[in-house]
Amino acid sequence: MDKRLCRLAVVLVLSSAMTAGCALVSRKDARDPYDLFRAAIDNTFALTRVRFVEETAFPSSKKLLSARDARALGTGMWTRIVEFEAPDRVHYSSSSEDSGLEAYRVGSSIAYRLTGLETPDDAGGTWLRVADVKGIEDDGVRSELEWLSGIRGVDGVIDGGLRDAKNVKKVGEEQINGIRYTVLSLEIPQWSERFEGSLQEGTIPAKPVKYEVKVWVTSRGEPLLHKIEDMYVYQEQESGLYEYVMSTRVFEPAPDLEIKLP
Repeated sequence: MDKRLCRLAVVLVLSSAMTAGCALVSRKDARDPYDLFRAAIDNTFALTRVRFVEETAFPSSKKLLSARDARALGTGMWTRIVEFEAPDRVHYSSSSEDSGLEAYRVGSSIAYRLTGLETPDDAGGTWLRVADVKGIEDDGVRSELEWLSGIRGVDGVIDGGLRDAKNVKKVGEEQINGIRYTVLSLEIPQWSERFEGSLQEGTIPAKPVKYEVKVWVTSRGEPLLHKIEDMYVYQEQESGLYEYVMSTRVFEPAPDLEIKLP
């Protein structure tokens, strides 16, 4: 089957075959952009077998750029992927420019390995079984595995705060790989507050400049989240440089997903 048609078929199947026993929120009940957004959240969080991909870049510029122009700079990429089959079956990976981690959680068992290391130690590439996540000495690894241990549903894959979004507006429509989406702009107070709080805790004086959040929701069938793009901009007071934190989060159905420990 043509790849575009295959993707379209999967989207249409979602409305009837990929829920965890929950009734989907109908598009006819979504009377305005806010209702459409809430319906998409409810329906997406009810799915099983989902692949979530998040990519974050940290470009900088001497003058304030639009989101499109800033994304074109694309420096400092960090990626994480979460595959969710069931509350006790999750596959996770994260990678930056010089290191990464991959882990599986099946039931109460966790296995992980370090990946992409420039100078790998004895554990690099070797799968390690974990009896107690809190006993891991490496702070970064322990933090990621503690997060993995806490996921119990699709709603746990992405940071909280989506349900508290406000000022939801329709800003257009877009076709991606043959599938049409409604594009919404909105504000997520928890995300912006967390961003501004991190600036206050930083060692380099900086001030927040702007933030934008856009969401892509399927325009056909029952509303589902497809993509979230957010951009946070701050300006360093000493250098005057504009620094960006830009994330793209994509939800993809994975009906054939089966997660097992390596």
